[in-house]
Amino acid sequence: MKAQPKAPVQIALIDDQHIVREAVGALLEGGGGAIVVGSFEHGDGVVESLVESKAQVALVGFDAQLSNPVITVSRIARALPHLPLCALVGLGQKDIVHSAISAGCTGVVSSSAARETVIAALDALVAGQSYVDPGLGGSLLLREFRVRQQRSQHNNSH
Repeated sequence: MKAQPKAPVQIALIDDQHIVREAVGALLEGGGGAIVVGSFEHGDGVVESLVESKAQVALVGFDAQLSNPVITVSRIARALPHLPLCALVGLGQKDIVHSAISAGCTGVVSSSAARETVIAALDALVAGQSYVDPGLGGSLLLREFRVRQQRSQHNNSH
């Protein structure tokens, strides 16, 4: 018996730059596996727009935003706790990754990640899992290790 093809994940894109939303949307829809059902700027009306979009997951831009994406994510996480949120961040943005996770994102992908990586992240979030882009994960783990090491050294010196 032949396996049924998986339904494309329905995504809402949130980024202050229209051209970025268009480019990311075209990239994600280009090979199947994803459909953009909403494209929004950060701001006060984003929660209501997300409800109307019926998105399964939201991909939230964190780089070069006019508004504070942490505020956007916090609002969405409080109002729509069932909606998985995935941060889109640049490489080397470890502090932004931590802020995104603290605000309510359960997934993080690099803006330079391959299309397949982004789709895998979004699929994982829709399935109830968390996801950290492998390109970001090593950096995050290394940073956490260093913080723990510094704490340990500080505690041992007192």
